Amino acid sequence: MKKLWLHLILIGSVALAHAQSFEGIITWTSKSDIKLSDEQVQQMKAAKKQLEAQMNNPEFKKQMKANPALKEMMEKQLKNIDNMQGGGAINFLPEKMITKVKGKNTRSEMGTTVFIYRGDQDKTWSVDTETKTYSEIKSTPVETANSKLSVTKTTETATINGYNCTKYLMNAEGSGMPPQWIWVTKDIKDIDPALFKRSGNENLFVKEIDGIPVKIEMNTPQGKITMEMTELKRVKLPDSDFQIPAGYSKK
Repeated sequence: MKKLWLHLILIGSVALAHAQSFEGIITWTSKSDIKLSDEQVQQMKAAKKQLEAQMNNPEFKKQMKANPALKEMMEKQLKNIDNMQGGGAINFLPEKMITKVKGKNTRSEMGTTVFIYRGDQDKTWSVDTETKTYSEIKSTPVETANSKLSVTKTTETATINGYNCTKYLMNAEGSGMPPQWIWVTKDIKDIDPALFKRSGNENLFVKEIDGIPVKIEMNTPQGKITMEMTELKRVKLPDSDFQIPAGYSKK
């Protein structure tokens, strides 16, 4: 499931990095209705009980006091379990994602997690602002010898947040990824979709898509995941937004 989440984030951020002249901030809202089975709910409750018991252990408390990063990690695990809602539903994605774009670079912010894509270096980093750490994300093609990629432009159209959009279906059979529906617009003139085709990022399937993604939908066996562009502002941004902050350590 984490793979699906990261894949959606990269579609929404890396693709926008190949802007013709755009500089500014794009706001995405997301919704996920992931349903857990009764067995999975019980497993998560048991895991929470075990974590709480471990954190209340006097010796472990001493370890957490001496190692704040360990305490943050344990608290984050508890928070993830507490994200369960009534009936075993999980809000899988952050409600809002902010993507900053400048030239070929993007910065996507989701709570304490930040993804920085440097198009000038063709590198992506995941940054944790809580633990002040970062790691590089390696690009792994979805289409392999065991999967067959297909991209279909449909005749379905809609107006989404003021943009005229066309619906595309993307499917990579054998990859383990569920089909995705991407609503694409040509209304945003200062982001050049032709540059997508020269990006060399096979994960984004952008070679057959003509336009800018506005809405992304994915149905999984556990539920539906949706990301939607809700605001686009053209503002000047500092170069420091697209750099690893000083003092952060590599994982």
